[in-house]
Parts: sequence; C-alpha cells; structure tokens
Amino acid sequence: MEEYIEGDLLTFDGITDYENNIIFNTNHVFPVPVADVVNKDIDLFYLSNKEYDEKLEEAGRKTVAAYDMPAHFFHFEFFRLTKDKKGVGKKGDIVGLEVNMRPPGGIMPELMDYEHDIDVYQVWADMMVHDKLYVDIERKYVGIYVSRRDHHNYQHTHEEIMEKYGEYVMQYNKVDDIFSAVMGNHVYLMRAENKAQAEEMIDFVVARV
Repeated sequence: MEEYIEGDLLTFDGITDYENNIIFNTNHVFPVPVADVVNKDIDLFYLSNKEYDEKLEEAGRKTVAAYDMPAHFFHFEFFRLTKDKKGVGKKGDIVGLEVNMRPPGGIMPELMDYEHDIDVYQVWADMMVHDKLYVDIERKYVGIYVSRRDHHNYQHTHEEIMEKYGEYVMQYNKVDDIFSAVMGNHVYLMRAENKAQAEEMIDFVVARV
C-alpha cells in the first residue's frame, strides 16, 4: 500500500553521457491522473513544458547525481504537491515517485523528437559510440499527446482535426487494444508554438457532443 499523494504528475526525461553529465533533458506534465483516465473513462492527454521548471530541474538533476547512472536514458516521475501534506512537503514541492533507467514508454520518445526537431535515439547512439553530442538541444515546441476512444462521440471528426490542425499533427496512430484502457484507441502527436495553442488543440480534439 502507498499513501495517497495529491499532486500533478511530472516527468523528467533525458540522456546522460559516460561522465554522468546530462546531455539532453525535457519534461512532461500530466494534467489528469492516470487512475482517473481509467476509472472515469477520460481521454488521456499530456504535454511537454517548454519553459524551464527550476524545482523540477533541481530534483531531476539531484536524482541523476544520486544514482550515478552514466551512459543512460532515464525517465523519472515526480508529483508537484497541490496542497500541503504532513510529513511529505508543502504545496508546490516536488516529491519523487519513480526512477526508470530507460527511455519513457509508449511513443513519448517520438514526441520528444518533435518537440526538439531531433532524433533522441541518434543522440543516444552518438553518445554511446562517440561520447559526444552532435546537435543543438532546444525546446522549440510544446509537444502534445492527445487520445480519443472509439465509444465516445466527439464534436469534430478526424478529417476536421486534420483540416484545422494538420500542419501541427506530427503522427497519428491506432492503439493496440491491450493498451487502450489508458492510452485511448486513437492518438495524435502534435506540437504547438506555446501552451495556450496546445490547450486549444487538446480542447478541439477531445470535445464531446
């Protein structure tokens, strides 16, 4: 059993070199808890944070240093407390949840590509073979994962989504049924110039009749 934590789910994802230096990192925000996605039949969506998050960066970098994990992908998960929690922290504090010594799951690595206009696996391969970074890392876009379910009725068709936001849709996939309870039946990977535009796109895709 685990104590229930009220907070926003955040990730800290990246790659270290052979000296345990972080050569690439990004982070993502999950506005709706995954348990609610499943139990309340909500459409899963999450997005990257284009801006620098000082508290999350500090927690992520301290975690990399503590585990001493050279030449690794990493995927860390944290909560940002939405209210004070006795024995845990104050509202706004970052609390550790998971440490994974691997790339993030699903198609988040592809979303990371689109956010930065890079190939994260090529970055990893260059580090492994040459211990060197050959590309400039810049958070150019807000990456968006937004899903839909077959049994929901939506205001806008797939064709309408593509007509309105086609230039921002980087990938569209049908999800295998075994993963659909969490990930949805259909997924759009999109990117936006800023958070406001990203939220507008998400609202358009998931708006129901």
